[in-house]
Amino acid sequence: MITDFGEDDHFVASLKGVILKINPSAQIVDITHHVPSFDIMRGGFILFSCYKYFPAKTIFLVIVDPGVGSSRKILLSETKDHFFIAPDNGVLSFVLESEEEKQIREVTNHNFFLKEQSKTFEGRDKMAPVAAWLSKGISPEEFGPEVRDYEKLDINKPLRKEREITGVIVYIDKFGNLMTNIPATMFN
Repeated sequence: MITDFGEDDHFVASLKGVILKINPSAQIVDITHHVPSFDIMRGGFILFSCYKYFPAKTIFLVIVDPGVGSSRKILLSETKDHFFIAPDNGVLSFVLESEEEKQIREVTNHNFFLKEQSKTFEGRDKMAPVAAWLSKGISPEEFGPEVRDYEKLDINKPLRKEREITGVIVYIDKFGNLMTNIPATMFN
């Protein structure tokens, strides 16, 4: 799980409760709940930086959502080795750009949502139950239709001009290290 909820309130515990009520044998790993509020780029970069180190069939629940309660979609993406559930706001951009094999679905099947729902806690009422049902073996096709159009972060690609490479800082860690969108493969 990656969220911007922090750990001082009931939000994270509510997500875990929903998941464990549906699948008591689920293993829940907290990647972080300290993404700055609504910082989609940071949440997406944190996910991108660690998802490949998790076992095959891991389900990543990513809730960094400035559009909660709006008409934006909820996505379920299946790649060669992993599943990702997140709002359609660009938070999956880094991962989906790096994965060649992917299937992306809009989560629309209300049968997998909580019966009582809040307009402002879709993470608990829709996304966490979908993660739990997916962990019990429900096929991704059951959750909704495949989509080809989804939100992507607007990050300029790194450019090389003679002996110069221009990129963008996408993340600053707690030690002050600057991470850019320039891949090591651009350096010969």
